Amino acid sequence: MTTSGLCHRLALWSLRHVAYGIELGIFTLMAVSMAISFWVDNAIATMTTVSVVNDTFGIIQRNTYIRMTQDSSFRELNMTSSNSGEDNIPITEELADEFTKLDRMRQTTLIGVGFCATLGGMGLLSGHVINYYLLGYITELSITEYGPLVITPLSWCLFHLPLCFVLLVATWAVLHFLALGKTVASRYREHIDEDLKKAINEQVEALGPLKLHEGGVLLNYILLNALLFLGTRFTHELSKRSGVALTHSALWVGFTIMLFIFPSESMTRCDSSRRLLTWAELNNDMPWYTLLLANTCTTGLQQLARDEVHEHSLPKPLYVQIVISIVTSVMCELCQNTVVVAIFAPYVTHLCPDEQPTPEQSTKKRAASPPTCEDQPSKRTALQSVEPQLRFEDCESARQSDNAFELEDVVRPNDHWAMHKFRHYDGIAYVSASLSRELTLISEKVAYNLEDAKQVLDCAESLHPCRGAGRAKDFTYDVLTKKLEQQISHSDGLVFSVTCKGAVKQQGSSCISCKYVRKVILTRKSYLKRKERRNSVSTKLRVLSQRNKRMATRLLDIAGRLEEMRANNANVADKILEDKISSLPRKQQASVRACFQAAKQTSKQGMRYNQEWILECLLMKLKSPRLYQHIRKNEILMMPSNTTLKRYLRSYESAFGFNQAVMNTLKKKTASMSDLERHGGLLVDEMKLSEHFNVTASGQIQGFVDLGEFTKPEDKYQQCDHGMVIMFVPFAGKWSQIVGVFATKGNVRGDILLKILMEATILVEQAGLFVDHITCDGAPWNRKMWKLAGVSASSKKINGAIQHPVDEMRKLHFISDFPHLLKCLRNGLLQKGFATPDGLVSVHPVREAYLLDRSVRTLKVMPNLTETHLEPNSFEKMRTPFAFQLFGPYVLRGLAFYKEDIERRCGSIEATQLFFSKIQRLITVMTSRFRAEALRPASTDVAFLSNFLDFLNDWESFSDNKRHFLSESTAIGFRVTIANTLSLLKYLTESVGFKYLMTSRLSTDPVEHFFGIVRQSSGCNAHPSPDEFLITVNCLSFYNLAHSVDSANANPDMINALVTVHDRQGLKVTHKKLMILYHRENLARSKARLPRCQKSLLTTSM
Repeated sequence: MTTSGLCHRLALWSLRHVAYGIELGIFTLMAVSMAISFWVDNAIATMTTVSVVNDTFGIIQRNTYIRMTQDSSFRELNMTSSNSGEDNIPITEELADEFTKLDRMRQTTLIGVGFCATLGGMGLLSGHVINYYLLGYITELSITEYGPLVITPLSWCLFHLPLCFVLLVATWAVLHFLALGKTVASRYREHIDEDLKKAINEQVEALGPLKLHEGGVLLNYILLNALLFLGTRFTHELSKRSGVALTHSALWVGFTIMLFIFPSESMTRCDSSRRLLTWAELNNDMPWYTLLLANTCTTGLQQLARDEVHEHSLPKPLYVQIVISIVTSVMCELCQNTVVVAIFAPYVTHLCPDEQPTPEQSTKKRAASPPTCEDQPSKRTALQSVEPQLRFEDCESARQSDNAFELEDVVRPNDHWAMHKFRHYDGIAYVSASLSRELTLISEKVAYNLEDAKQVLDCAESLHPCRGAGRAKDFTYDVLTKKLEQQISHSDGLVFSVTCKGAVKQQGSSCISCKYVRKVILTRKSYLKRKERRNSVSTKLRVLSQRNKRMATRLLDIAGRLEEMRANNANVADKILEDKISSLPRKQQASVRACFQAAKQTSKQGMRYNQEWILECLLMKLKSPRLYQHIRKNEILMMPSNTTLKRYLRSYESAFGFNQAVMNTLKKKTASMSDLERHGGLLVDEMKLSEHFNVTASGQIQGFVDLGEFTKPEDKYQQCDHGMVIMFVPFAGKWSQIVGVFATKGNVRGDILLKILMEATILVEQAGLFVDHITCDGAPWNRKMWKLAGVSASSKKINGAIQHPVDEMRKLHFISDFPHLLKCLRNGLLQKGFATPDGLVSVHPVREAYLLDRSVRTLKVMPNLTETHLEPNSFEKMRTPFAFQLFGPYVLRGLAFYKEDIERRCGSIEATQLFFSKIQRLITVMTSRFRAEALRPASTDVAFLSNFLDFLNDWESFSDNKRHFLSESTAIGFRVTIANTLSLLKYLTESVGFKYLMTSRLSTDPVEHFFGIVRQSSGCNAHPSPDEFLITVNCLSFYNLAHSVDSANANPDMINALVTVHDRQGLKVTHKKLMILYHRENLARSKARLPRCQKSLLTTSM
């Protein structure tokens, strides 16, 4: 062999072994990856369904536990086991605990078999049942003083890998032992089979055969599994034959989720399914391992059928082979799922128990057998001690919650508390805590989380036991009557009332019932003691004489002190008092004088009050009647009674229309005011009144429509239901004055309203004030009044002022209430949106921003925005703050913060942001209340208002129809209000001498505030009667006149003209004497009396 041939062979040999090595490495890598994939598949599938298994297993264990404790045969077995000679096992606490562990592992295995077989047959059964069995066993054996072991998905996967192979072999041995071994559970079941047989037969006879719709439920369950399996097999066959790699794991996970949702929601909540599963449980006479064997056989037949189709398939088209494979798999799967339902049905039945104890029965059980601690000695067994805590009514809510919180983490109230462990039984739906005294339930609390558990401990810490009525040895039976003996009970050497609550709020005290019993017993005891001791007459006389001497001495002492105080008070001259109170404010001086004047009199009746003090008292009673009565009743201040106040109120001239006395007094007040303080405007608004007639002492009926000289004949006898107020508000100063008040039926017609306002303007001008504007809301009758006055506005021309009726060189401006205009703008935006030149403006982006901000649990961008701002009802649409807050800075901040998220959902929001920023700027300019925010000439705010008018014109021309623009009334209101605001600013700064204008003075807010005071003065009635409305308005009108301006005092003549109480009694006497003289036909004396009567009438009318 040549060298080249040897090299060639060596190269071939090396290449062959390298190829073998590569092939072996690939095979090893595939085997390892397949083993890892199967391991991960089993572990993940176990953790996917372990919550459902644990939940079902806990409920099964609980129901089995209750059946064992309530079964009569079980109690008979426990009682007779010690006396009989049979091989019976007495049920003790240790034996019951051992049975619970064995039965728990057996049922865990069965549930694992049922779930795994339902999911995929023996393939999953060989893997997942090991996981379920191991989970139950480890959880049972790992209970320590700190609770059971917490198993997470990561720890389970790491623990699963080394034991997978070992447990695969050991599972079948354990199954065989649990199924065939003579354990305690099997012996117990042998004894009770005969007793349960009769009960089972009775239940089967009561249920009867399955009905058609109940069989449909079982058929739906089987068909659902078959349909899901059909989709899985179809995708598997299609991917294998077509070469397309489909995600089988994703389909399997979706199949698993749908499979668990269907039985838990559909098969365990309807009455037909409950009856079906009960029927399946009672008729399931076959052992579970026989059904498991049948399931294994059907799985094997299914696999053989699949292999037969694949190996001996004829050369048919691809779709024919797929159809044959699917049909064969479905037929086998139907048989398999039928057996699985028979296995799984008996255990699903326990999810919906047929009989549930009532809350009263549960309370009685808990009161009769309170739960005891495991560390404390008790005669009850473990089964009996836990029974009162098992309740059915809260199983659903407990199962919906996580149901697992660590009680060790609860913060104890103090170091005196210690953690005591109860015996652990899986399946208890919740933790229950009860506090009791002598089998009397004091309180009960269900703890679903750590916070509830902490509240239970704090509540128990705050409770203190009642110490009772006293010691039993202090109250002997010879003291008690039969009735008292029935009212008391003895416990631990103490006496308690039979109605004792057991707990009190303060430590060391007794409850009300025990205190009452103690008082009754002590009274009885004292009575018997006093009855035995009989004092002599001399002793009683001596005691009474000593008491009289003490009282006489005390009276003399008090009389001497009183005389001394009177002498000291008499020495204090009025001049000294005036000097001492001269530094006090004027109103406090009036209150001090009233107090000292009352101290000089022996009785409050007939006391004369200062007129200014009377007016202050009237106003305080109008604002808060309860506070007024509190101050007067407790003598905090010396105030007149309600009768005196009513006498002063009746003295006021109460009539609708313009009050000439108010105008005359107003002229005196404005004489000392500067020109800047006298410029202002008239505000007009209406409020609802209750329809009510009032009959005066003279027989006059009040409550009709009264517009003064403008009342029409047909409206003169109609009942009024609204009150209209005209108020003057200056541009500078904090005062306001009511000019006129009218009673109307509904709204006032526009032509009549215009006449009333013109007359009010003339009267106010004659009183020394300057009326520069008239403000009203956007009601239709107000717009009619504008139209009759010649006020109009459009995109081409704005005519918002008319010639002043008093001064031809001035103009009278008409302004619409800005808050009302803003509410109309808000309503249009919420209803239809706007089409502006910048784009479509809608409230939808604001709603999206609100939804995003609502989901944030920490700091919110829009904390003030609520559902009320976005979807207000009819009443909430009238609230002005909601409209202002919708266009506030928080909404703009939210739109900017969530802009990217909103634009992904709604598109561009630039137009909405620009529109909201303009309206927010408009609100700031038109509602200025401070000097820094006031409207000044040649400022950026003036330029903004001019630009906003141009924006309205461009918006109207851009909008093709009126649907995406403001309403006609709202548009006219905005144009006239903004234009007249600029015109007033120019007039006041150039002609009057103002430096700026507070635009908030142009709204009707003062009138709305005045209406609030009127409603509050009427008490609980939100709508006052016409008589109450008129009296309240007149009182407030007088108070505004008597109220002093800054750095000045009220004129005494002004107050006397307003609040003087006339001598009506003397007037009546004069009239009576005059009538007597007339009837006696003494004309000479009648003529002498007549001038005096005329003088009295003139004084009264003033």
